[in-house]
Amino acid sequence: MKPWKALSNNLFIKAIALFLAIVAWAVISSELKKEMQKNSPPSPVVLPSYGKMMSKKLFVKPVFIGQPPEGYELVLDQVKADPQALVIAGPSLIFDGLEKIETEPIDLSKIKKTIVYEANIKPIAPSVDTSRLTVNVTIPIRKAEKAEPAQAQPQESKE
Repeated sequence: MKPWKALSNNLFIKAIALFLAIVAWAVISSELKKEMQKNSPPSPVVLPSYGKMMSKKLFVKPVFIGQPPEGYELVLDQVKADPQALVIAGPSLIFDGLEKIETEPIDLSKIKKTIVYEANIKPIAPSVDTSRLTVNVTIPIRKAEKAEPAQAQPQESKE
């Protein structure tokens, strides 16, 4: 029991033990702080302000490029978009003067009959995602009516 008495009564050994405990606590605490900083999410990102947000109903305008093949024609007054209008949300600044939303260009050069075409919506601003918006455009194509040649008129003889 003498060793135990020596340890329990010796103030110098107690001071060394206290010092070592404080050093161990400081090292472990600093390592924990480093580990927590590594795993913590990055500081929040501050996004620019786009002003007041709003939504607006915009009518869809199909956009065509090219011409139907020879002998066929597009019947413009029967072109239909389904849906006819879309509600778009975004910063109010992008809607100034915007009354309609256009489709990506639809190439008519190979269409010989009436079809329903799924068209993407053309982007209107970087801050508005239109990539997933589509409309069904009915494209009425018919055979072109041939113009009949003019009948030769009998000429009057001058006598």
